[in-house]
Amino acid sequence: DDEIAKGKAATADLRGLIDSGTPFVVPVYDAKGRQLDSVYGRLQGRLIVVRRESGEIVDVAEWMTERGHVRTNQGSTK
Repeated sequence: DDEIAKGKAATADLRGLIDSGTPFVVPVYDAKGRQLDSVYGRLQGRLIVVRRESGEIVDVAEWMTERGHVRTNQGSTK
């Protein structure tokens, strides 16, 4: 199935990214300096990876979107 193949490719890419460095969760704050939370009270954050070789900071959500691994609407990927 095409959807399974896309999922496996996304998983392999994500594993490669995480293996290339150290993952961190960075808290998300509003303009007043308060950490944002969801409607369920869960704190929000961004997952980043700091690459071991270059020191580059990679935002995982942006990285996955750039590679077409994030659905842009129901049932399809970019």
